[in-house]
Amino acid sequence: NETSNETSKSSTISSTPTVPLTPYTLPIPPPPLPSNPIQITLPLSPPATILMTPSLSRPIPSHLDLSPASSTSPSFEGGHTTWESSYDVASALPSLSHLFTPGCRALDLGCGTAVATVALHVLKGRGVIPPSVRLQVLDYNETVIREQTLPNLRLNGVDLDAASWGDWKGLGEAHGDDMVVVTCETVYTRAKCEELCELFRRVRPRAVVMAGKRFYFGLDGGVQVFR
Repeated sequence: NETSNETSKSSTISSTPTVPLTPYTLPIPPPPLPSNPIQITLPLSPPATILMTPSLSRPIPSHLDLSPASSTSPSFEGGHTTWESSYDVASALPSLSHLFTPGCRALDLGCGTAVATVALHVLKGRGVIPPSVRLQVLDYNETVIREQTLPNLRLNGVDLDAASWGDWKGLGEAHGDDMVVVTCETVYTRAKCEELCELFRRVRPRAVVMAGKRFYFGLDGGVQVFR
């Protein structure tokens, strides 16, 4: 989702506190699902109608507030919003189906509302990618996993292999040999670009499917910086 008319502007941003990578276990019994989900159309061929939590319809903020709510319980703006590049990735996934081999793991990194994971689930059901592909999600914020990611996946009947929250630096080297990383709008600062480069060099996933803006207004990241 690159747009050439956007300009990059430097910004002072609080450094992201390191949060241990923690598996998330759905409570038993699971919490009730939203009673008023909204329908969203994924740009697949043919299009797919999916259900999402109502907060998806909130206006996209004009800026990212990246200051942690507190040093002990960080929370960042953005995870409760579905960004444009999520739909760009969904539309591109069918043409990248060869990356998803039987039994591999598809990790939605910085998953947020998990549109990419739902799209992969739809493609599994259509036989576009193997049904044995294991879907995994990771987001920095536990609240996003609990309030957005998992409800959206449950609404769409997604069979999830694993869910985690915390710092992606917690991914070990052994994670990458059978992993395809899918990530959207995670390059919004130069620091995040550098973190991702270091992560991919260390973990060495078999492939990375990434989408983001060329520049982020008011921030110092973007696809151009990542390249």
